[in-house]
Amino acid sequence: MKKPAILLSVIFAFSILLTNCSGEAKDEIVGTWEAIDVSASVNDYTNIKDEVLDQTLDYYRTVNFEFFEDFTMNIVSSGSSFPGSWKFFEDDNDIFIRMEQHEAKDYKKLGVLTNDTIVSTNVTGLGTIVVKYVKSSDNN
Repeated sequence: MKKPAILLSVIFAFSILLTNCSGEAKDEIVGTWEAIDVSASVNDYTNIKDEVLDQTLDYYRTVNFEFFEDFTMNIVSSGSSFPGSWKFFEDDNDIFIRMEQHEAKDYKKLGVLTNDTIVSTNVTGLGTIVVKYVKSSDNN
């Protein structure tokens, strides 16, 4: 599977609009987040090859998010950086992102902040991919 196509699926997987973030919540989010756990449940009717699924999951493991205090961000993957912006809904702990180069300028849901972990759920026609991100130890 091609990396750009997978990156686009990562970006498209995050859906819905959002609001601003308080200083305390913002401090929790600002920093670099790395994937620590990637899992998939594939639909029974899907004929995806194990090696393709493994490549897809391996790719998700390489995606990091850099969140900055001014609500800008980067998605970093395989040495490439993709700029955007982010927002946070404190009521639901939802983090949303918008990519600068993406034609649809809507914010898309990245995931939910729970116990210092961002849990991102990507539902596709093939099944569901769940990625858990934690702040990099380099943030300290």
